Amino acid sequence: MDRASIIQEMQDQNPWWGAEWTSDRKWIERDLLKTLQDGLGDRWITGLIGLRRVGKTTLMKIMIGNLLKEVDPLSILYFPFDLKRPDLLEVLKIYEEEILKRPMNRWEGRIFLFLDEVQNIDDWSAMVKRIYDKLDNIKFIVSGSSSLNMTIGAGESLAGRISFSKLEPFSFSEYLRKNGIKPDRLDLEDIAMPDDMREYEVAFNEYLAIGGMPGVYDRGGKEILADMLDITFLRDIVSIFPVKRVDTLRNIFSFICENSGQRLNLSNLSRAFNTQFRTVRDYLMYLEESFLVVSSDPLAAGVKKRARSNSKYYVSDHSFFSIWQCKEGLRAETIAFNHIKKMERPFYQQGPEVDMILPGRKWAFEIKYSDNISYKDAGPLLTLHKEYELFLVTRRTYDRWIIDDRAVNVIPLWMLCLSFQDGVGKWSPF
Repeated sequence: MDRASIIQEMQDQNPWWGAEWTSDRKWIERDLLKTLQDGLGDRWITGLIGLRRVGKTTLMKIMIGNLLKEVDPLSILYFPFDLKRPDLLEVLKIYEEEILKRPMNRWEGRIFLFLDEVQNIDDWSAMVKRIYDKLDNIKFIVSGSSSLNMTIGAGESLAGRISFSKLEPFSFSEYLRKNGIKPDRLDLEDIAMPDDMREYEVAFNEYLAIGGMPGVYDRGGKEILADMLDITFLRDIVSIFPVKRVDTLRNIFSFICENSGQRLNLSNLSRAFNTQFRTVRDYLMYLEESFLVVSSDPLAAGVKKRARSNSKYYVSDHSFFSIWQCKEGLRAETIAFNHIKKMERPFYQQGPEVDMILPGRKWAFEIKYSDNISYKDAGPLLTLHKEYELFLVTRRTYDRWIIDDRAVNVIPLWMLCLSFQDGVGKWSPF
């Protein structure tokens, strides 16, 4: 981009620099917003990561809107590096000359630099570090769509300077807020049925069908998701990783979508897709680093024992089931997993299998998305140590069973998805 193009892009992307600018857009408050807002007052570089079309840019704009109530509009620069990739230092030089009319170190007050899809800039972390170490009135907020790309970029140069948060697809609570419903915040340690349960049940059935990708809510579903996947496969993953067979990468992802929550045997997959074991292993890692899938390991005594066992893989959002079909029970388990993982990394128990275990909180979950449940369905949970709080997650049943002196909390999936997660979004690669 030449100088004139950069100036025009700045004007287009930063309309609040105009004296008469106002915004009447209604933003949906995201669960992660408070964590990010709280971080605007410190010196840490804020790193925002997450899947494409998950709402990172929108969240940045919400943060900017809140900042505009307190700071000079000229002190806020938003610049996207998705398609147009000018030199970062040139962008900041023009910002100083054309907007601030002075060097950034001579600006009174703090300057907030929002750099969107920053991983597309060559050697971005070195440039950010140079400015960060030199100027103490700069607050960086940077975003990216690949965890490995961002963390490799951050590397040692930004270690101790950057704090990462991960933006997930819409939670059920966020979906409710989008539809004008104020959600209850339920506590799993003292859970109780809310008064307006029928409204939640109806909304959850919609959420179950449409998924949590905000980019598809208003612009027609499958096509948006398919385009997003094409960009992720062909631009993000291929540009970072040594992918020689994109068709195999797609096939592995579609297999996970159709079998979300199932254990994967990598040897069987390599034979099914006529490729090497190592290729399947590497491609699974690429999909996970790009936030398309999430793995769950068996709870085992040692890391070596765990590494020899088959992991379960979940698709990162149930919206992808609009493209690839998946059994209802696996859809429900995927929704439960993607909610529970925000609290703590889940493991699962092998033989008898328990779907999700949070060893830190001492909580365990078995998903039985059915109206016909019995004490037998709680059997695997009862094999766990007595220190665990047990949850049987169902379609509609709400109860508390006492079996062999053990309490089993029986709750609908929609109630689980209303449970509050503290520390949501915090993520660390180091």
